[in-house]
Amino acid sequence: MRTNRCLRTVVCGMVLWLVGVWGGPVWAAPIRLTYSNFFPPTHFNSKLGESWAREIETRTNGRIKIPYFPGGTLLKPAETFDGVLKGIADIGMSCFAYNRGRFSTMEALDLPIGYPSGMVATRIANDFVKTFNPEELSEVKVLYLHAHGPGLLHSKKPVRTLADMKGLKVRATGFSSKVVGALDASAVGMPQSGAYEALQKGVVEATFSPIEVLKGWRQAEVIRFTTDCHVVGYTTAMYIIINRDKWNALPPDIQRIFEEVSAGWIPMHAEGWDAADAEGREYSLSLGNEIITLPEEESTRWSEAVSPIIEDYIKKAESKGSLAGPMWILSERRSPNARAGHDRPETGIDRMPAFSRGAFRLADSLNVFAGSCFVAMTALTSVDVVVRIFRDPIPGTSDIVGFLGSAVAAFAAAHRTVKRDHMPVDVMVSGLFREDQQTGRPFSR
Repeated sequence: MRTNRCLRTVVCGMVLWLVGVWGGPVWAAPIRLTYSNFFPPTHFNSKLGESWAREIETRTNGRIKIPYFPGGTLLKPAETFDGVLKGIADIGMSCFAYNRGRFSTMEALDLPIGYPSGMVATRIANDFVKTFNPEELSEVKVLYLHAHGPGLLHSKKPVRTLADMKGLKVRATGFSSKVVGALDASAVGMPQSGAYEALQKGVVEATFSPIEVLKGWRQAEVIRFTTDCHVVGYTTAMYIIINRDKWNALPPDIQRIFEEVSAGWIPMHAEGWDAADAEGREYSLSLGNEIITLPEEESTRWSEAVSPIIEDYIKKAESKGSLAGPMWILSERRSPNARAGHDRPETGIDRMPAFSRGAFRLADSLNVFAGSCFVAMTALTSVDVVVRIFRDPIPGTSDIVGFLGSAVAAFAAAHRTVKRDHMPVDVMVSGLFREDQQTGRPFSR
């Protein structure tokens, strides 16, 4: 009897131990991450933000829960980045331009270079961050970016010529404030959330924004005219970031889900911006507002007026040794623009220093050559290993591989120097546990 009771106790203990070991994760409380978004709940970017959060929850089988706070109810637009840093919110969506002067590298994305669409602007923004990995974003984990189509002028009175801009009070943020000044108008800084009331009360007479705001933020109700000045169309890059400590604490499989879902949401935001622009245009026209198209000669005047902004930015970037970023954006902007058939007058972009432009292109060519050397080195080594099974090794293999390896290191390093970036060798730490990965990561770069 006593033996049976002892046996039952041992069995029950083992069962409880197994449940504790194997069933623990099932019973563990979900990880809670708050998400702050300044867009109002009805805006497509707010809806996409919420659907992104729900997709994360679904893909993680409930291991992640994301309470969602749209409309700036948790953090105001200009407070979002610092709020995520401090842990007030774990995840945040807002604009770099709302913290003017803080993100000097990211400002290059907002140059008035005539972005043709939200799709082009969003692609360039994400590729830019992946290519240059700006130091100013190192304190957080960037999940993804999106950016609107060309910023246009929406006003209460008609603006048909550059002369009509003189003295006009225009709501603007970040780099678009400089565009307003270059067009001889007066910039009034404020986030999008304050534009409707400011226009309604006459605090400002116009706003520089993508045309989607006319419906998405209902601003068609308080303006009468839109001037289609797409030749100086800027964009505003917007971020979705997560607190770095919260990110590092996530298991690797959940981090992968965040990255996979985020990658899928990039084109959704881009397509959303372009669709919203079309809806904003139609909505404004339905209210009887007028869209003014600038003649070619007038477009050229506007373009020439903002050229000094671009030229000044390039000079400052070159003096700081950080010219690669803006030049990359300008070259990327022109390529998709040409394919899309959007022409524009010559600006300061086209008059960049020839030496700098040549150095950038040479670095790209050398990087391609370095990649070819790496492929050749790998192929030769593989063939030599196979040949050794049947006969003597290929003569001179070690010397050739050594030469090719030197070429890879030298030419790839030149490319990284121009890009002001590093060469990650994450394969060295990818097999370690997450805690060891964080320790080993600095030594793999």
